[in-house]
Amino acid sequence: AYPLGTDAIGRDILSRLIHGARLSLVIGIAVVALSVLIGTVLGLTAGYFRGVYEIAVMRLMDIILTLPSLLLAIVIAFLLQNSVGSGVLTAAIAITVIYVPQYFRVVRSSVLSAREEPYVEAARALGARPRTIMGRYLFFNVVQSVPVIATLSAADAIFTLAGLGFL
Repeated sequence: AYPLGTDAIGRDILSRLIHGARLSLVIGIAVVALSVLIGTVLGLTAGYFRGVYEIAVMRLMDIILTLPSLLLAIVIAFLLQNSVGSGVLTAAIAITVIYVPQYFRVVRSSVLSAREEPYVEAARALGARPRTIMGRYLFFNVVQSVPVIATLSAADAIFTLAGLGFL
C-alpha cells in the first residue's frame, strides 16, 4: 500500500515526496521547454540563413558552452537580481540560458545537412519563402533527436536548480 513506507506518524512518504518536489518538477519542465523553443528557433535560422548571423550565434553558444554551467548560472542569476529579483524565476532564466546551446547545436547541424536535400531545393524552386521552408519542410525533419536531449536535460536542470537553491 505504501511503496516508500510511512513515517513515525503514519503518513505516506511517497506522497509527501511528490508534494515537496512539485515546484522543482514544474521549473525543470518549464526550463527545458523554453530552452527547446529558443534553441530550436535559433538553430533553424542559423542553419538555414548561414553567414554573419550564423557565425555570431555560434560564437555566443560556444562561449556559453565553454563556461562551467553552475558558475554561469550563478553569474546570470546575480546579474538578473536587480531587474528580475532574486528567486525561482531568476534561477529558471539562468538555467534556461545554460541549456539553449545543446538544442541549438543539434538542430543547426541537422538543418545544415537537410537544407541541401531535394525536397528543400524543390520548395525553393517553387517559390516558397524561407519561413515556409523552415516551418513546413525542415522543422519536422530536424527535431527528431530533441526529445531525447530534453529528457536528459530535465533531470540535470532540476539538479542545477537544487544547486542554485543551496548556494
